[in-house]
Amino acid sequence: MPRTHELVEVSGLIEEVKLWLEKREINLFLFDLDGTLLDTQKVFDKKIKQAMLLFVAHSPGWDIDQARKRFNEIDFEEFRIFGVNPQRLRSTVSRLSSEHYLSCQVKEEMTKLIMEVYKTSPPFMEGTLAILGVLRQAGVQLGAVTHANKDWTDFKIDTSGLKHFFNKIFVVDENGVKDWHSWKEAISQFGVEPENVAVVGDSLKGDIISAGEAGVKHLFWLDSQSWDPYGKNKVPQNVRVIKRLTDVISTMVEEADLII
Repeated sequence: MPRTHELVEVSGLIEEVKLWLEKREINLFLFDLDGTLLDTQKVFDKKIKQAMLLFVAHSPGWDIDQARKRFNEIDFEEFRIFGVNPQRLRSTVSRLSSEHYLSCQVKEEMTKLIMEVYKTSPPFMEGTLAILGVLRQAGVQLGAVTHANKDWTDFKIDTSGLKHFFNKIFVVDENGVKDWHSWKEAISQFGVEPENVAVVGDSLKGDIISAGEAGVKHLFWLDSQSWDPYGKNKVPQNVRVIKRLTDVISTMVEEADLII
């Protein structure tokens, strides 16, 4: 749940937000889900650490930092094959286990620990309910564009209670990549043009650059330092860089009276 001061902080800003939206003719706000509205990285980190502690217990000479580093290296390679399909994690564990000649039992225990990610409801990122509440009150359509397993997405939306905020939720194929085609298709499902859309996301390439290539002009990059499978990229000009979600609202208020 959001802190009380978050709600108080933004609740009196509806008119300024409406002014920002009207001046820029924005009638749709699209959000990435994982790492933007939901802190799924926290869940991954916890489950992977548990699995790596088991790995270290059966791998003499390895410590937890070395194990996590090697896990990440393999996982990055597997992303190129499996995308965000849960099979990626199974394959990563299998490769790591094979490298160190671990028993089938240990491999299965590690896999079971990591796959608990998909049965765990992730916490909200700071400011999630506050920003969605303000934008909803301002009358703008809200949507989510997420690159994840469909069943897992449904689970997260249902258990988090976020479903009632969104007009639509667009799920990018888990076996592919989140690119400008994904954003173009998602936007078309709302019946609006890209110039009438604002996007908030934490992946510079998958969210911000790709949405920009799809024609979106108003882009908010949440620089949360979360894991980005697309690697490092240069921040394009005119992208608004934010450190927390409620910075979106404060930026809109600051820009509300600007002549555009």
